[in-house]
Amino acid sequence: MRLINKSVFAAVLISIFSITGLSAQEADTVKNSSPFTFEASYIGDLVSNFSGGIKTGTTYLGLANIKTGFDTEKANWWKGGEFFINVGNTHGGEPSANLVGDFQGVSNIEAGNLTFMYELWYRQTLGKFDITVGLQDLNANFAVSEYGGLFTNSSFGIHSSIADNISSPIFPLTALGTILQYKISDTFNWQAAFFDGTPDDFETNPYNIQWKLGKDQGLLAVTEFQVGKSLIQDREAVYKLGAYYHKHSKKRWFLLCWRPADNR
Repeated sequence: MRLINKSVFAAVLISIFSITGLSAQEADTVKNSSPFTFEASYIGDLVSNFSGGIKTGTTYLGLANIKTGFDTEKANWWKGGEFFINVGNTHGGEPSANLVGDFQGVSNIEAGNLTFMYELWYRQTLGKFDITVGLQDLNANFAVSEYGGLFTNSSFGIHSSIADNISSPIFPLTALGTILQYKISDTFNWQAAFFDGTPDDFETNPYNIQWKLGKDQGLLAVTEFQVGKSLIQDREAVYKLGAYYHKHSKKRWFLLCWRPADNR
């Protein structure tokens, strides 16, 4: 794709609708303390490019997700265990690729026509310590802002210095990995992750259910320290300092710092 031209004006006409959860079914599972949870969601974007870019035009794109969880404690197996599956489907147009030509993407759900396994992991909690193993999205835990997630533009997601420079396990193509999280106190948190350094693309792994691990796949290691206390009185904020290391054919080091905006 080409870098966006200054004359481009792309209008994202907000997400048309978002159905988060089948509330009645979720309410029943909570009421009955069932170990199973179920959630379905749908997001649609209507995007128009009125001037410049690749060409003018309007397109619609959507993202559907079906998620299932299983709580081992509610099943009377053992405490602190959770299994989770998230299957996704993207469809419709590709505004950045075909209309705008921008670098980061005007819609954070653009991925073409795909049906894929998005998440498949197990998490174990031991006191203040969590370990999650399986197919995961790096951006679900790292370099993410709770408040930036309200926006449709993908610039508010993971930094382009990661997403556009290394093979990173982010939407829509996630990868096998392990995430370690430690709650130091109510204010301080630390987490680290180790991922497959080269997620297989959708051409060789069309549904993201065939994974490979080995020396030739490389390694992505990430760490992040969080301070959950605002420096401004009567405000809420989370300050984050993180670094990552990616190794494939050559060793490469990257250092990245980020701070989500205050909740004003």
